[in-house]
Amino acid sequence: AASDCQGLSSWAGWYRAPWWLQQADMMTLFASFGRAVSPVEYERHLVDTLDGGVLALDIVRTTVAGSTSPLNNMSLSFVLLVSGLGGGSQGGYVKNMATTLVRRGCSVAVLNMRACAGSPLRNPRLFSAYRGSTDDVRMGVRYVREKLLGGGSVGSKADVFILGWSNGGTIVTNTLAEQASGEGKGHAGVWTRVQGGASLATPHDMAESTRNCEERVFSRWVYNRYVARSVVRQI
Repeated sequence: AASDCQGLSSWAGWYRAPWWLQQADMMTLFASFGRAVSPVEYERHLVDTLDGGVLALDIVRTTVAGSTSPLNNMSLSFVLLVSGLGGGSQGGYVKNMATTLVRRGCSVAVLNMRACAGSPLRNPRLFSAYRGSTDDVRMGVRYVREKLLGGGSVGSKADVFILGWSNGGTIVTNTLAEQASGEGKGHAGVWTRVQGGASLATPHDMAESTRNCEERVFSRWVYNRYVARSVVRQI
């Protein structure tokens, strides 16, 4: 796929961090505290799930440039964003990506997983760090096609893509794999099918990533504590 993308067809097009920002923890901290964030206005839709839960779908309406993200337009691609573990539509990296996609002519929404970004928690199931959230992604895609894009031939034929970071990237990858294999729950033909997706900063080995967060002193005191506080707030 990289050979088909002009910006990725050679190593010269790939991002190279400056010498002082090549250590992973430094890069994470700098992105969290030193990055400018584009203001984005959302319109929230609550999506009921089949097991009694609820997802919060935030539709991008206005960005820093005053651009709007139009719907019901077959000439535009619709991109559904899935944030990292416990995050949501208010994350700086999510807002910046949403702004960039709108500027490039896409309609954009952020799928906040269960209990994230202020979405209500109606049953004992939280967001999942593994494959348990793929059915929620399909539910979000189905809502986009049937409700936001108007259903019918327009909704069923629209180009819908999914993009996720970190744990959200793992969920996106598994969603794409299940679309090809037919495994998992919540498939509904064209209504839950996506035309493609992208995973950014995705852990290739969830078990090893978990051990890394638990065994390294810095990870245990920074990342684990952050995630733990996030879960406590959500429940």
